[in-house]
Amino acid sequence: MNATRAIPAFYLFAASRALIPIYPLYAVMFLAEGITAVGLASLIAIWSSVVLLAEVPSGALADRTSRKRLVLVGMWMKAAAFLIWYVWRDYWGFAAGFVCWGLGSSLRSGAQEALMYEMMQGFGREADFPRFYGVFSSLTMLSSSAGQLAGGMLIFLGYDTVLLISAVMPIVSTIPIMIFVAEPTRRASPDQRNDYWATLASGVRVARDDRRVVYILLVSMIVLVVPGIFDEFASPTFAEAGFSLEYLGYFGALNGIAAAAGMAVSHRLRATDHVTLLCLAAFAGVVLACATFGLNVWLVAGIAVFFFLFAIVSTSLQVQLQTLIDSETRATVTSVVALGEEAGGIIFIMAFGFIAGGAGMIGAMRFAGVGTVITASAFIVLARVWQLRLQAQDG
Repeated sequence: MNATRAIPAFYLFAASRALIPIYPLYAVMFLAEGITAVGLASLIAIWSSVVLLAEVPSGALADRTSRKRLVLVGMWMKAAAFLIWYVWRDYWGFAAGFVCWGLGSSLRSGAQEALMYEMMQGFGREADFPRFYGVFSSLTMLSSSAGQLAGGMLIFLGYDTVLLISAVMPIVSTIPIMIFVAEPTRRASPDQRNDYWATLASGVRVARDDRRVVYILLVSMIVLVVPGIFDEFASPTFAEAGFSLEYLGYFGALNGIAAAAGMAVSHRLRATDHVTLLCLAAFAGVVLACATFGLNVWLVAGIAVFFFLFAIVSTSLQVQLQTLIDSETRATVTSVVALGEEAGGIIFIMAFGFIAGGAGMIGAMRFAGVGTVITASAFIVLARVWQLRLQAQDG
């Protein structure tokens, strides 16, 4: 495998895999089809539940089989989800699409990061992984922003056209990976080789016994879930504020660009400890809560700043996680952490939906901002109790 081809292939993959124009519109499409705020929350919870159930088994599978193949299949299943929505547009059709999408996300999650890290390790460039992962994540968010912008521009053609384009793009995005990326050579201990259950057990033990991994898991489960949850409800929030469908795509693109900028600069904070990162998360919560009290322009700007700050925090912690774990259980441990994030996500998604049902989307956003401040502050205290000092890159 040639680094001059494989690394740009991942960048091309990142720059196209989230170019999905239905992203800023599907929640509004659901509501237009008669789905309530609680129904919307339950649909998103279905997606999270599927990911939750499949996350760790798929991570262990990635430690025993081809990670490249799982990344590809995961993207193709995402394409299938949008085709399901194209032909079956009621609650159960939306749920079926989310099941397919969730399975695809589980297959890709863990396998993707592990494949990227060990590819760089194989090139003798693991020290460059923070920059590589930051650029990859940034390009993914820019891709998502372009997709959201396209959604706002293409909605005049109707949801059918937008869904078909959304189904094609995940398949197209995998072409560079298929052609230019080879599976890195991995070493496994004799008792683990070709033993799925030994790999699963070993990965879970690492995630359980290493207090630093446990800490990152808990932060992911309770704090880092907030932007992912709110991203699902951002479009309905803007719609509640009185913006038209076209503007939803533009604002979704703005949020993606803000997150991409945060990911792009995250590698510059490799010496930043957990306290500073969690202070950034708490400040993001303050910005989000305050944005609900101003004019619409402050609402838009505040949400963008929120995504920028959280992108720095989440990317830095993901890089730290990859430096803590060994090759043979890397995807499993990564998936255990992702599982924790999905478990927290299910709880908070349903809570957001119920609050939005009574206080509106903007009111629920205010609660989310205050909750972020409280939970981030609690984890700063927990790290002191556990006597932890985490940095975005060890060594």
